[in-house]
Amino acid sequence: MLRDNKEVGFSPGSMLHLWTAQTDAVLDCIRENGFSQVKMEFIDRKYEESAWVFKEAYGFFKQRAGLLVKPPEGAESPIWLFFDRSWVYLSRDSYLLELSIPRERAVLFDRDKWQKVLNLSYMGKDREDEARFEQKMNQMGVSAYWEVFQSPFYPYLKSEIRKSWERIFDIDNTEQTNLGAAVWQLRQEDVVGITSHSDSEERDGFSGK
Repeated sequence: MLRDNKEVGFSPGSMLHLWTAQTDAVLDCIRENGFSQVKMEFIDRKYEESAWVFKEAYGFFKQRAGLLVKPPEGAESPIWLFFDRSWVYLSRDSYLLELSIPRERAVLFDRDKWQKVLNLSYMGKDREDEARFEQKMNQMGVSAYWEVFQSPFYPYLKSEIRKSWERIFDIDNTEQTNLGAAVWQLRQEDVVGITSHSDSEERDGFSGK
């Protein structure tokens, strides 16, 4: 558990060992510019009809992450990273990147709690708190969380739900295997290894790697 960040190597000045899957286009961008960062239009293209849900969730994460780590100009959405490489989905057209990133550039969060944000759910302090909130919704005639966000009639419920999402950043009792990380940029100097989906093909590394 992360009761003492110094004990687990997450203190200021430490380096985080992380993993991500990225495409040739991202690697080419890093090679050409020295870094890669994400535009929000990517979410629109990827999720299409469901984009509004993801934009609601990612919009919250972007706003809160920007208070924890200031985004560089042009970075519109954080990039997801993992402490455990087994959580990385590696498609046939992507590469596994092994990373070493300064703690100061990374936003850490609880991946299990993040699922509640993606479901637009209220994240209570405990089950009793969540039951209390659901009872409040029922009393107001609301049967699903998505109704709160698609209707203009429940601003206070929406505000309370969004406020509860801040608990994803409460990681004192989160096991490291359940931690997620996000950065605003992938930089050339972050990458210490690049491997294809088959683990048999290694792409040429960046200069100096």
